[in-house]
Amino acid sequence: MKTKLFAIAFTFISMNMLAQITVTDADVLNIGHVIYEATDTLSVGLNPGNSGANQTWDFSGLQNNMLDTITVLNPNSTPYVALHPDADVSIFMDSSFFYMSKDNNELSIVGFDSVSIYMPFSPLPLTYGLQSSKSYVSFDSIASLPPSFCQLYLGVPCDSIYFMQKADVIWEVDAFGDVILPSGSYSSLRLKRLELASDSVYYHLNGVWYADTSNSGPADTSVLYSWWTNDPSMHFRIVEMDYTDDYSDEVIFLAQDQTTNSVKDLKSSILVYPNPAFSEIMVKAQNNELTNLELLDMSGKVILKKEFTQSTSLDVSHIAKGMYYLNLKTVEGKLTKQIIIE
Repeated sequence: MKTKLFAIAFTFISMNMLAQITVTDADVLNIGHVIYEATDTLSVGLNPGNSGANQTWDFSGLQNNMLDTITVLNPNSTPYVALHPDADVSIFMDSSFFYMSKDNNELSIVGFDSVSIYMPFSPLPLTYGLQSSKSYVSFDSIASLPPSFCQLYLGVPCDSIYFMQKADVIWEVDAFGDVILPSGSYSSLRLKRLELASDSVYYHLNGVWYADTSNSGPADTSVLYSWWTNDPSMHFRIVEMDYTDDYSDEVIFLAQDQTTNSVKDLKSSILVYPNPAFSEIMVKAQNNELTNLELLDMSGKVILKKEFTQSTSLDVSHIAKGMYYLNLKTVEGKLTKQIIIE
């Protein structure tokens, strides 16, 4: 009887362990990936569910109210790479470049266009039970100001003001299980991020820095839940929910290209040909909606842009051979296509 009970317990533990996954740097944001990020702005008050093992989070009812395309680029092909030498990948999204550092310990943001910043995004690798913490300075700036402005702002004369925002982040992988999205079900880990951010203000007078206690307050607390998977069809966190003050006002989730309603609608209503193209690209739409068009090179530089209804042609005879991105946007959604010019 003891042997049988031991065998049952061993089988249960083995199954429980097999249900857990590990997410490494190799599973996220690899160069060449195109990721579709949807935002549900209507499912307000959605609950992140329970912590612990073998959970099921049913997000199958999420709606795609807004869609963004994330293109993962080699930072060496982008315009601001010299300003962000620590970047391993660059994300092109909404005509902006985000620069990220990725290794086997951490995924972090190190730049935005020409601005150098640092913001830890996630510890790596992610495993159930992981606990990690980090402190960082999110804003650090000195401003030289007229004494009259200091008097108005702080109530004391000064010649400079120093602002600093410091944040303490505590991560915990507090649950694992299955996440159900409109695109399917994924074995996932849930990462809880607790951040305490505090502002410090100092003023400079007669060669001495003084702490401005009148403008210092209690730390701002934020809580963010995100779900991660090592499924090869996904390459980023698959759900993100800001749950500060025990309430969420929107949910971000990944939508596979072939299952995203707005992208699917645009694919069926907009025709782009030929591809590869030699001298001309034709774009035809089945509706009369105004369409915004942008042709970008691999670095994200806009080569040409125009607006049209129904159809237009692009003269690409003067454009260098290579791969490009064609961004199309209507009131129905967005569509990005890779175009080859030969």
